[in-house]
Amino acid sequence: MIVSTELNDSARADASQRDRPPGLVWDQEGVRVWARSWAEIIDDADYRLKFIKDKLGYAPTDELALDYLRQTHAAYVPESLRSDYTEAAVPTSSTA
Repeated sequence: MIVSTELNDSARADASQRDRPPGLVWDQEGVRVWARSWAEIIDDADYRLKFIKDKLGYAPTDELALDYLRQTHAAYVPESLRSDYTEAAVPTSSTA
């Protein structure tokens, strides 16, 4: 996968061949090379998210996203985000 902010004319032509899916520039001997711009990748992700939201009624929240990151990529989550941020944001009062 080759990703860039934009593709030059030659790369765009290679990535737009009639007999291949968009972005596929090389497909021989078991090796596939894709060239995409960040804008294309983000647009595709936005489209998939909109589809999921519309068809499944799914509405992700910041908390759901953080929970996913904590569970799936805990080693890469900053310490300040490792615990439930809603608990950290709301001070607990102690009664005596």
